[in-house]
Order: sequence, then structure tokens, then C-alpha cells
Amino acid sequence: KRKLLGKLKNLEQNNIGRKSYDKSYRSAQETVRSFINHAINRMIETEHPGVIAKEDLTFVKEKGGKSDNS
Repeated sequence: KRKLLGKLKNLEQNNIGRKSYDKSYRSAQETVRSFINHAINRMIETEHPGVIAKEDLTFVKEKGGKSDNS
């Protein structure tokens, strides 16, 4: 019984919950996005590129079988 109470206390202290986790995750993602955008804008201002290409990397890998690692 004492061990169970210790586990419950530990869980309450360390379990931030789904909403808090999602908020923290979104905040971290936006920080990364902001950092990348600032770096790109700074590069465009200093380098003055003639052509800017953007590659779409939002694809889903097709389902492969066991022989997919050839």
C-alpha cells in the first residue's frame, strides 16, 4: 500500500497532462519555425539570390513489404 501511494504521488508530480504537453510541443515547434524563417530572411537579405526554389517534402512513404530493404 505504501509503495502504491508513492507511485501515485510520483505520477501526480510528473504527469503534465495532454493539454500541457500539446501546448509545450506547439510552442517548441513555433520556436523552431521562427528561427528557420529568421535565418532564411537574413540569407535572402545578404545574398540577394536570383532564384529561390522550395521543395515539397510532405510525402508519405508507400507501404513496403519485407523485401523493401534491398
